Amino acid sequence: EVEIIDRDGTSLAKLSSPAVTIGKDETKTVSAQQHVQGLHFWSWGYGYLYDVKTRLLSVAHSSQLLDEAIATTGFRKTAFEHGQTILNDRPIMMHGYAQRTSNEWPGVGMSVPAWLSDYSNALMVESGGNLVRWMHVCPWKQDVESCDRVGLIQAMPAGDAEKDVTGRHWEQRVELMRDAIILADRKSVV
Repeated sequence: EVEIIDRDGTSLAKLSSPAVTIGKDETKTVSAQQHVQGLHFWSWGYGYLYDVKTRLLSVAHSSQLLDEAIATTGFRKTAFEHGQTILNDRPIMMHGYAQRTSNEWPGVGMSVPAWLSDYSNALMVESGGNLVRWMHVCPWKQDVESCDRVGLIQAMPAGDAEKDVTGRHWEQRVELMRDAIILADRKSVV
């Protein structure tokens, strides 16, 4: 069962899949889909996020809850066509900042609280920027989540000193990008 909950705590939809039997040490992919009305699309300067609860229920034991995972995410429509970036059916000109990935502040360095990341990233939005291109390496989880909240699009570099690499350096780049995608998939906008 999948439930979509808005930021006010209202349940917008519950999606279910057909019952599936899963044996010991077995893996299965289960899917559920449904049109959901009333979604607020995440957009530049409008970081609307939802909690999506995924539950594993036992049909044999009166729908007993076996496991639950909660992902915070947003929904948007994107396209890249005719030389344009389209966000939620509207062209958007990308402009913004190439921010140091450390995103530090004087006096506290990189040990900033989440509210300061929100303040810093919101300054980019308030100045008219709609994109932050982090320098040299992917940002930390706190800034990924902050940009989602304030509605700031991110471009994440691969950590390869911005040049072609081979051998172990290529493998490290792949590992870093894999980890960044997993982080973004768990706590980001889709």
